[in-house]
Parts: sequence; C-alpha cells; structure tokens
Amino acid sequence: MTEGELWDQFATELVQTKCYDMQRVKVVGFLSSTHFEGISDGDYSYENIRTKTTGHAALGGGGLALFGTGCLYTWPSSLEAVCAAFTSQQPVDCGKLLDDSNYRRTYGGCFATTLGSVCHEMGHTFDLGHTPDSSIMGDGFDAIDNVFVGLYGRHSANGPKRIIDTKPHGLAGRLTQLKRPGDVLRQRLDAKQNDSVFFAPISAMTLSYHRWFNRAKSLSGMLHFDNITRTVTCNGGSKIVLAELRSPENGMMHKCWTFPEGQSQASTFTLPKLPNLQHLMLFVMDTDGNILKENLSSISSGQKCD
Repeated sequence: MTEGELWDQFATELVQTKCYDMQRVKVVGFLSSTHFEGISDGDYSYENIRTKTTGHAALGGGGLALFGTGCLYTWPSSLEAVCAAFTSQQPVDCGKLLDDSNYRRTYGGCFATTLGSVCHEMGHTFDLGHTPDSSIMGDGFDAIDNVFVGLYGRHSANGPKRIIDTKPHGLAGRLTQLKRPGDVLRQRLDAKQNDSVFFAPISAMTLSYHRWFNRAKSLSGMLHFDNITRTVTCNGGSKIVLAELRSPENGMMHKCWTFPEGQSQASTFTLPKLPNLQHLMLFVMDTDGNILKENLSSISSGQKCD
C-alpha cells in the first residue's frame, strides 16, 4: 500500500470505530508493519532506500499523523538518553538498516530527521501548509536536534555556508578566497545565537489563532467565499487575520497576506487578480479560529488575471 492508502485506511478506521472523538483528538500513529529488505546493490540513495521499504509512511492531515517505524532503532528508550541519541556518531549499516538521516548516515542524524518529520506532519494536522524555506514546515526539520543539544551537538553541515570564489582575479588568482567575509561572520554569529529551528511567520500565526490552542474561543461565526467577486466574508464580529494561496497537490504556499492585531483588520478580504488562480487553493483564517479552504478551480473565468 502507498502512503496515501495507508493513511486513508487508518483514518477511516479511527472514524468508524468511534474509539475517539476525532473532533477533539489528534492521533500520532506509528506503523508496526514497516519492513526494510536491505540493500545489496550498493545504491544507498534515498530513492532506492524507499523502494526497498514497505509499510512505511510519513503523512499527516486531519486528525492523523502517520509514520513508519523503520528508524525507531535510533530513538532513545528514556528521556535521559535523548541528548546522547542526538549526538551519536555511530554509523548506520545502510545495507541492513533503514537510513532516513538526510544522508548523514549516523544514528544521531537518523533520530533527528525522523523526529523532525513527526513535528512536520503534526503541523499538517493543525492545518499548516508547506512553506518554501528552511522552517519546520519547509525543509528545515532535519535540524530539530539543535533545539535539544545546541552548539554541542552541531556538525559542520548545520553551520553557515562559506561563499567561495574559486577564480579570483589579480595576483591572488592561484588562491582560494572567501567572498563577502563580513556576511560569513554575520552568518556564524547568527548560528551561535539561533538554533535555526523555527516556524515560518505564516505558520506561527496560524497556530496562534487555531482553536486547538484557544479552547476558550466561541464556536460562532463562519467564513464565506464568493467565487464571482473573489471575496471572503466573515460574520459574527470576527476579523480576517491571514490568507494563503496553496498548491492543492502538495500544500506548498505560493503567496500569503497577514493582518496582525493592532494593524488594519477587516471582515472581508478580496483576492487580487493573479495568474493561475484556478490551479490553487485558498486558505483563510479569522480571529475566532474559523478556517476556510476553497479550491479556486470554480472561480469565474472572467476573474482570472489577464
């Protein structure tokens, strides 16, 4: 079964068995069926590792975040062992053991990537989309170990990148020179003061207004989208706090608008004319935590960008 099929299977079971009130519960599930057959052809690419793995998933949404268990051998068995697990440089025997470490090939790297993946997929269960950056909802979840071990556990791969000019001019033509050394020093200072693990502002704002983290908020009000005028309207006295355009295929954010408290907030938002709107999904949230998800394939052809 594919990841999507596995998720559908268990999400359906959770709803049908009625063991939990899925309106009030988020489930983080780990599959006991994950199997890695091993690699004998010397191809240790991530793509080949995945083809050799069955019963695996890393998928989240709705009330379920689902994961495989092929890398749990790198996870600690107690809280006291967490930091030691993150800093472990024990190499993974990639021929026999599943390696999901973003090519770090160590137990510590594998633990960091898979735990970061759990955080990423849990974000989807709270309606977060993908962001085109190095945040948790982007491609930065591999560095989740920095939150726990800080500078002590960092490896050179997590440090600032040096910009090198391999063909400098003049008398220094035979040497390798660093370009913009001031920028490199700034990056190194940033790395010392920041663990580089974060939610993008749009994700943080979504979480801050989400009803799961604001249980005292009323359940009144709703959002409505008019596909002729491209306008979102909220009632019940609430105001719109953010709007996103996402790809329906992978949830990647294409464009966003935010309206923080203390600034101009309105009860309506009109989507500007933009190219390819009909291929995107609109995500809107108001101050009461109401959420609108609208596939824009239905917008009037006359409303598309010329």
